[in-house]
Amino acid sequence: QPSRGSLQRRPLGARAHAKMPVRFACLLALLIRAHASVFDEVTQRDHTEISEENKIGFNCEAKLSPNMNGSCHGMNDQSWTKLKPLVSPFETKQKHMSYLACHNARLAYIKNCYTQQAKIVIRYRGAWSRGPIREDGSWLIVGGASTEVVALKPVEKYRRYQACFDAKRFVSDRENANKLFDDATAAAQVRMCLPALSVTGFKRAGTGTMFEMLERHPDIVPAGPVPETCLTKMSKIWKFFTQLAASTASSEAKYTMTLCHGVTEHLMLYFLFRGPRTLKFVMVRRLPQLLWSRYNVGCDKERESDCGGASGFLAVEGKHTRSPQHFHELLLGSANESVWSKVPTQEELRRFYDRELRQFYWIAYEKVASMVVAAEELLADPVELWKKIQGRFKIIFEEELAQHPEMKAPPKSLPNSNAGKAAGNYQISGFKPLLPESDDYIMSHWTECNDVQIRAAWNWGCSR
Repeated sequence: QPSRGSLQRRPLGARAHAKMPVRFACLLALLIRAHASVFDEVTQRDHTEISEENKIGFNCEAKLSPNMNGSCHGMNDQSWTKLKPLVSPFETKQKHMSYLACHNARLAYIKNCYTQQAKIVIRYRGAWSRGPIREDGSWLIVGGASTEVVALKPVEKYRRYQACFDAKRFVSDRENANKLFDDATAAAQVRMCLPALSVTGFKRAGTGTMFEMLERHPDIVPAGPVPETCLTKMSKIWKFFTQLAASTASSEAKYTMTLCHGVTEHLMLYFLFRGPRTLKFVMVRRLPQLLWSRYNVGCDKERESDCGGASGFLAVEGKHTRSPQHFHELLLGSANESVWSKVPTQEELRRFYDRELRQFYWIAYEKVASMVVAAEELLADPVELWKKIQGRFKIIFEEELAQHPEMKAPPKSLPNSNAGKAAGNYQISGFKPLLPESDDYIMSHWTECNDVQIRAAWNWGCSR
């Protein structure tokens, strides 16, 4: 999470700052309309299959649409060509690809085709897959293990602002799974509603502060027993569904919300649910401050022992040491290969946010909207930020969101402030600030800086 001491850049001038969100909103609307047709096309033309052949692994194939004129990577409309997937860190860790990765690979091929009229259909078998819509409106999804299948059926008008579903779980029972929803006998069944709002983005970029601000609004409540009620592994999808079902049964709030850092798996879930109406807040932060925070707070499990925290990834004061000089040495030492897990290489610095952010713009369509938020604006000008949130609410949910009753009050805590001392400096590193040469080094190699600040509508002082 960001700290007040890290706010080294002033926001844009009042006049420019007032205009940028409008321009950005218009650009986003154009992107949404443009990508809506892409999503509709793949929904109508895909050849995704739910069959006994689903296994851990990746099988993504493509071919040109019939009567397609032109050339695209040597494809034709007669035979299937295997596509190389665009891999996310999450999917690499899980040792399988997803339907979303296959779809993204298809879009990348279209982008590089020799003709703008190229139409490519895909056929996918594997984990995280989604079957076609059946005559009763239901469809099947497959988890990380091919033995577990879930049938989903939308429930209309159950909650006005949330997409709700009846879900049935089948374990090693394809015969029942292939029946229409009401005719199938399942191992378990729940009714659950997906969150209307999601806070996602990058750790140390203000996700917790954003969640806290939204949670204090009377019409917004968490969607589960903890803020991080998220789908992190497809093998645990039914546990996730039962958590949402419990929240659905106990709360009548207008809007429910989750906090999930994993952008890719977050999007996979909504892709499997065929794009329910939702609004996602994607948190970003000026990169030098984000990396300095990660270095001070995080622990490198491969190179350090006695890491703390429930997940074992936090630095512990008294056991680990940090300093601005050491951080700068790590930056220089990581020029070509990583020497510390929390410090990226030069190549990783160039497009640090890109791999995750581009997912939103590749699959953006009418009912899935994202709002990129700079952590600096969240702390520096929350009143103006809330006006932007209200505007986006009206577009997505067609209703005015009430004014936040506590918006003029500062956040309940100063994130990363270490007992209220100089925010942005950390006790573990003696409250010493980030070196100016470290800031300059990161900014000089962060080539996507201007792209990200435009999307966040906040001035970070990018050099190019």
